[in-house]
Amino acid sequence: VIYSLFHWDDGRWEFTDGDLPSREVIVLRMSTGDLLMEGIRRVQRWSRIRAGVGHLQQRYVLSPQSPGLLSGISLLKHELELVAHLDGVMTLDEVCRLGRLSDFEICRTVWALWAAGVLDRVPEDAGEGASEQDEEEDTAPHAERVAGASVGREIERFNQLHRFLFELVSYQLRERASHFFERAFSQACAEQEALFQGVAVDPSGELDAIALHRNVITQEIASYLRGLDRLLEIESALVLEIMGERKAAIIHDGLIALKERQLEGGAPSY
Repeated sequence: VIYSLFHWDDGRWEFTDGDLPSREVIVLRMSTGDLLMEGIRRVQRWSRIRAGVGHLQQRYVLSPQSPGLLSGISLLKHELELVAHLDGVMTLDEVCRLGRLSDFEICRTVWALWAAGVLDRVPEDAGEGASEQDEEEDTAPHAERVAGASVGREIERFNQLHRFLFELVSYQLRERASHFFERAFSQACAEQEALFQGVAVDPSGELDAIALHRNVITQEIASYLRGLDRLLEIESALVLEIMGERKAAIIHDGLIALKERQLEGGAPSY
């Protein structure tokens, strides 16, 4: 029951002061830290993990309470290794470069360790009198500018489009959907190997935004964004081949309409 709460996007709660009820009390012989760690380990949606862990430049440090908290938490091997390699204040990007695991796994672990109190977030320094937008423009690397938007925004737009296609194809093909997307990704990786290297896909069809972001900004941005469009083209062609003209036309029209709304409204809506 408790673990199911970690899949909620939002919720409401109320605290009632007073004595515990005398009936139907269930005692869990688990630490709060273990409950938090295991609950977050079960989260598979990249968008939830990204929202929980923050952006690439978010800084983390071991909390003063971490020694005592760690003694009461059962960590997996890769989680222990991550804690052991933390050295002072580090950005999320630097933490992701530490381990051999995917950015998806590392970010989920960082989120869980922060929720359990093992890690603290270091507040960002803000200049006096500067607006949030001005600060973002001053600190955003020039390489992240693509047609007036950051690479991160472009990846968000792509993931919205890809989730739309992923959901419809998965619904239509059922158990054959995994083979469909394996075929599509195999072809896209063959054409744009550097772009998709180390990029995981979550069960909703969303690509690992941090791994994509790193791959894009370390190469020629425009060519790799074309690679993202190419993946949609490949999948659209497979839709036509496997599912027929009618289904392909529906998905095509839906993608066009979604792109138009993105252009009109700026940030994607979910």
